[in-house]
Amino acid sequence: MRIPARRVRALAAPAILALVVGVIAGSRADTSPAGTVTATAFPCPTYAGPTRRTPSPEQELAFLRRASQSQTLLTRASKTPYAFILTGDPAVRRDSIRFSLRDAHGQLPADRVHFLNTVPEPLMPPNPCSHTNAFTVGFALDPAGLPSGRYWLTVSASEDPLTLPDGEVVQPKVLPREDRLYIPPPPDSVPELRLGQRFLVFPDTFNNARYIDEDGHDLERSKIVFHTATLASIDENKFVFTVSGTSFKIAEPSNLPVTAIPGLPPLIEDPVVEDLERRYAGKRVWGRGQTAAECVVDIPGQAMAGGGPGMIPSSVHHVFRVYQSGLLRLGNNVGEFDGSGDSEIFMDGSPLVVWLDVPRLKGQVLPAIPATGPFPGVSRRQCIVTYATFADGWDLDRSYSVSAPPAGLPKTIQPGMTHEEVAWLLGYPPVYGAPAELNRLQIWRFHAALVDSFWVYFDQGGHVTTTKTNAPAQLP
Repeated sequence: MRIPARRVRALAAPAILALVVGVIAGSRADTSPAGTVTATAFPCPTYAGPTRRTPSPEQELAFLRRASQSQTLLTRASKTPYAFILTGDPAVRRDSIRFSLRDAHGQLPADRVHFLNTVPEPLMPPNPCSHTNAFTVGFALDPAGLPSGRYWLTVSASEDPLTLPDGEVVQPKVLPREDRLYIPPPPDSVPELRLGQRFLVFPDTFNNARYIDEDGHDLERSKIVFHTATLASIDENKFVFTVSGTSFKIAEPSNLPVTAIPGLPPLIEDPVVEDLERRYAGKRVWGRGQTAAECVVDIPGQAMAGGGPGMIPSSVHHVFRVYQSGLLRLGNNVGEFDGSGDSEIFMDGSPLVVWLDVPRLKGQVLPAIPATGPFPGVSRRQCIVTYATFADGWDLDRSYSVSAPPAGLPKTIQPGMTHEEVAWLLGYPPVYGAPAELNRLQIWRFHAALVDSFWVYFDQGGHVTTTKTNAPAQLP
C-alpha cells in the first residue's frame, strides 16, 4: 500500500546496515543460517568516485569489532495482514529467534507469533543490485480474540561467536527489533476467495496494477478506480470480477491468494465502517493542521501526493476498510528520525481508505522527468482520484471534521486557546489516542525539525499557558 506524507517510508539505513552485515559475514566460517538469498547477476549501476584507500589490517579489525556489536534484525510487513518478513545477518541462528508480544497492560503469550513455512510476498521487492546475503524467514501474528488497540511485537536472536583475523573470539550482539501494531475491531467475516467476495479497485503505488478484461484489453483506470469489484466466477485459469456501476469485468489469474490480487485488496465490513459511512459519506470535511492526501494516477506504478494547511474543504465519497497491511504514522509533522518516543509509527492489518475529492490535487499534472545516469525517467502523470488512509475511526476523527474551523481563529498559537483550537492550526500531536483522550493532556509535543520540538502547555482547564521550542516535558 502506498504510504502518503503522513505515513512512513522505507529509509536508507537498511542498505547501510546490509553493507556492514556483508563485511562481517565475509570473514566468518560457514554457519547454518535460517535461509539465504542469492545476489542477482550483474550488471547493475556503477558510480564513479574518488579512489578509496584500502584500510590497514588494524583499521579493518577495529571496524569488524565495532560492527559485530551493532547487528540489527529487520522486519518488513507483507501484504498479508500481520505477516512479516524477517531479515538479518546470515550467521543468525534460527533456533535462537524469539518473539515477545505485549499490550499497554503487559506481556501476552508469545505462542500467538509463529514461523511461516514460506516467506510471504514482500511489500517492496528486494534490491537486485545488492552484493550482500542475509537470511530471510517469514512469521505471523494471530490476532484472533485480541482486543482492538496497539501492541508491541519484539523479535530477538543471537549469533555464533565470531573469530577475528587476530584470533580474538567475539560474541556478536544482535539488537532486538520492535514493531508497533494496531489491531482494529474484529471484522464481521474474514475475506476469502469465494463467489460474492467484494474487493476495492485500488491501484496502490507499490504494484503496477493493470486491469484487463476477459478479452485481454486494458481497462481505463479513471472509469473503475474506487469502484467495488465482486468475484463473479472462478475457473481453473482465471477469476472474473464485475465492477460496480459499470458493465466492465476484470480478469485475473486464479492462482493468487486473496491478499495478492494486484490492485484489488479485499474489503472488510464491520460496524465501525458503517458508522463512518453514515457520518462522513457525501459530506464536506475540513482538515486539521497540515493534512495530506494521495493520488491515484493515470499510469501504473507511479505516484503523486500533496498536502497543505487544511487541504480542505473537500468531499468524502466513501469510507472503506481493506484487508491488506499498511504502515502508517500519526501526525502530519512527525519526523522519521525522531527517537523521542512521541513518533507513533505502526503497522495496521486492515486500515481505512477514505475516497476524497480534493480540488487542489484532482486533475493536477506533473511533467515527465527524463532519465539521468542510473536513474530511470518518470512519465507525465495526472491525478485522477484522491484518497487518504487511516488506522481506524479515531484516527479519521482527529484528522477531519464535518464542521468548519471556528471563525476568527488566530494564525499562531496564543495563550488562552483551547486544545481544539490548537488542533485546527497544528493538528493533533503525533501520539496514539482519540481526540477526547488528547484533549485531556496538559502537554502537546510536535516535531518541528530533525533536532527541534515544539511544546504547547495547557492549564488544568484546558487552555494554553505557554509554548516553547526544545523544552523539557515538565510543566512550567
